[in-house]
Amino acid sequence: MEESLEQELQAAVVAARRFARRNYLLGYLIAGLTVLSSIAAGLAVSLDQVPKGWQALLASLPAAMVASTTVFRFEQKSAWFWRKSKQLDMLLRAIRYEGLGAADASKLFSKLEVEMEQEWVSFGAMGKSGERG
Repeated sequence: MEESLEQELQAAVVAARRFARRNYLLGYLIAGLTVLSSIAAGLAVSLDQVPKGWQALLASLPAAMVASTTVFRFEQKSAWFWRKSKQLDMLLRAIRYEGLGAADASKLFSKLEVEMEQEWVSFGAMGKSGERG
């Protein structure tokens, strides 16, 4: 069955929102785990009941988690997906309520995809637009 442009846009909005929420939650989950592992490491050292190897492991977890947020950039990616979903929503409303034709909407959709790709937040490096997230 042929998918309409409106259906394609709606599916893209749903996907962008799902990825935005996932990245947002991952960012906060790792932040929470960083705090908890830091507390656990402090307790393990102060109680002196935990083997040294486990103390070392617990002590290294916060740094590893902070490094992962620097590399994976969950918060910046979440913001990118939210921006994309808002742009797609605007395009959908233009089709539904402003009389934007399918041909013009398709061109705008393609342009949006290219522009958003240029802003993509890459792993641990500056984004393609040259801005730090």
